[in-house]
Parts: sequence; C-alpha cells; structure tokens
Amino acid sequence: MLRDNKDTSMIKLCLLDDHELFRIGLKELFKQQGEFQVIGEYQSNEQCLDNIGHELPDILLLDVTLKDGLSFHMVNVLRCSYPGLKFVVLSMHKGEYYVVRAIEVGVDGYLSKDISTEELFKALKKVARGDKFFSSGISEILINNLYQVPTDKVKGVKVLTEREKEILGRIVQGDTSKEISELLNISKKTVETHRANILKKFGFKSTTLMVRELTRAGVI
Repeated sequence: MLRDNKDTSMIKLCLLDDHELFRIGLKELFKQQGEFQVIGEYQSNEQCLDNIGHELPDILLLDVTLKDGLSFHMVNVLRCSYPGLKFVVLSMHKGEYYVVRAIEVGVDGYLSKDISTEELFKALKKVARGDKFFSSGISEILINNLYQVPTDKVKGVKVLTEREKEILGRIVQGDTSKEISELLNISKKTVETHRANILKKFGFKSTTLMVRELTRAGVI
C-alpha cells in the first residue's frame, strides 16, 4: 500500500531516469521552483516497481528507455496497482513508436526533453489537476498517426499487433532473437516469426535496413 502523506501543498513527484546527472538537475530545478517536491528517484524499471509503493507520488516522471529495457510494461503494472498515480513521460525519444506505445499504456502526458522549464511546470500542474498534456511536437505525431493512411512506403505503428510492437521495441534496443525470447518468455522460433511479419508489414528485407529507414522517417 502507498503510505499516507499529510503535506498536500506541493505536487509530489518520483523520477525514473537512468542518467544520474539528469535526475540531479531535475531535483534542483524543482527545489528552486517551490511548487514541487521530489520524494523518490529510480534508475531502472525494477527499482521503481520495488520501491514506489513506499512513496505517495502524485506523478511519476519517467523516461521510456532505461537500462533494463522499455518502461511500457512497468507503467501497465503500476496503473493496475495504483489507479490514482499519474504518468508523464519526459524523454529525448520523439518517434511515433515511443509516443503511440506510451499512449496505449495510458500515460497522462508526453514531453520532449528539449521543452522549456515553464512548459514542464505547466504540464505537471495540468496533469496533477487531472488533465492530459502533450508538448507541441508530440501532439503532431499523435494527429499524424490518427489520420495516417497506409501506403506502400513506410507504414505507421498502427499496422502492428500488440506483440509485434513489443518485439519491435526490443529490436530497436538492439536485443537478439534469443534475448527477446528470454525476456518475453516465448520461443526463439516465435520471435523469428514475429520479426518476419514485422519486416513484411513495413516492406523491408532486413532488420538493419528497417531500423535505419524507420528512424529516418521518425517512426522510432
């Protein structure tokens, strides 16, 4: 159970990012601003899952790529355990894959790390009030995905199944089929089948070419 906290004057945050200097900078920034209180910080999905239950954050401010993998599954788990917890992504990743996946798992906001401090504060305040907030570039990606019409060229993430999206994320992280099979607890043959289907849906003959072209197109 999350513990009670009587101080309701500030928005309480937990930080999830595997770059220590970035976390230090954020903590100092929030300390100077005065309306936010950082009550916990984590550098991995595992550390967050193990320790966030001892805090009472209003918002978990997180990156999507961490040392122990992508954070989407972790967000799903925490949403079920703590329905009142809000999630705001703060990441350098602005590709369609990351943005759409984050929306699918139910984040309350998605911000690029190049936003201004004023926009960061504004976003967190809006989310704490129960609103959603997406920085301008992220909103454009969502709109484009919503109205995207598949062509013979690069297609969007929407053409993939849920499992294929998960495996694409692992491929982007550089995991081999063997590593993916162990992480997802499925056979290597199943992973290879999914990889082949992903290549076919995007119209590429090799994983290397696919990742390069999807990166160039802003999908990942």
